[in-house]
Formats: sequence, C-alpha cells, structure tokens
Amino acid sequence: WQQLSYFIFGISLVIGGAYDAFMPVWMTGPNVLTAAGIGQDAAAALFLITLWQTAVSESKKVKSVGDLMRKEVVSVLPQVLLLAELYKLGEGSFDEIVSQITFL
Repeated sequence: WQQLSYFIFGISLVIGGAYDAFMPVWMTGPNVLTAAGIGQDAAAALFLITLWQTAVSESKKVKSVGDLMRKEVVSVLPQVLLLAELYKLGEGSFDEIVSQITFL
C-alpha cells in the first residue's frame, strides 16, 4: 500500500505544481482535502507517510542508544531534507487543519 500511496500522492503533487505554474494567479487549485489545493494536500500526505516509514524503518535498525549515536549523519541527511521540503510544500494544508482544531 505504501508504493501505491507514494505513486498517487506523487502524481497529485505534480498535478498541483503544474496547476500552480500554468493557471492564473487569481484561480485557486482544485481542492481535495483542504482549501489549500491538491498540491499542498499531496505534499502533506507524502510528509506524513515518509515520516511514518522513516520512524518504522529506523526503529528496526537501532538496537540501543549507542547505535543511534553512532549513526552517520550522511545517511540521515537526505531523509531530513526530503521531510523539510515536503513540510514546506504542505504547510498550507497543515495550517488549515490545525486552525480548525478547537481546544476546550
């Protein structure tokens, strides 16, 4: 299911990016989950799926805290950069979701 979700949300991210690039500024993108548009919704979903998969795969590799401290920064850096970029792209969706949460 992960590969299928990566494919679907990846295509949605490309569609949202193309829509932003080629449509006039005053037109908003097609809204799927939030009013932020299909591109930002797809980026937010990819962020969450990638974060979950990274956490699961890293937890299987680490046997102790010492192993975690010895892990090379070079192997983690691409994952951190990917997550940072996906968060930046999906920030509008995250903002809208958080703004609709009301606390008692």
